[in-house]
Amino acid sequence: AHVKNECPRTEVPCPEGCGVVLPRSELRDHIRDECPCVEVQCGNEDEDTGERCAFRCQRQDLSEHHEQCPFQQVTCEHPGCSKKMTQRRFAAHDAECPFKPTMCPNNCGQIVPRGAITEHV
Repeated sequence: AHVKNECPRTEVPCPEGCGVVLPRSELRDHIRDECPCVEVQCGNEDEDTGERCAFRCQRQDLSEHHEQCPFQQVTCEHPGCSKKMTQRRFAAHDAECPFKPTMCPNNCGQIVPRGAITEHV
């Protein structure tokens, strides 16, 4: 009974169905930290509000979710701007970013940062 039900060295299959077989003593850490089949919460956080993404999926699918997560941290890539924000806030930032390249309103053909338009014209 000890070997089958209690012994920490007995090899057991992961109960989450990932196919890994490991010593019973390593099972808890495997499930907590590694198992690709365990359901996990995204947990990305909007630092401005403290709100967290509540999306849940298997660990193996989490990186795919992060690619489109509205709480994923992004950095504005307009030259001169390096503001960090969540993906869900990027559109509002982009609409006002003073560093966003903008075509001169006088159609001279020059592209200048939005914040420098007044000086340019």
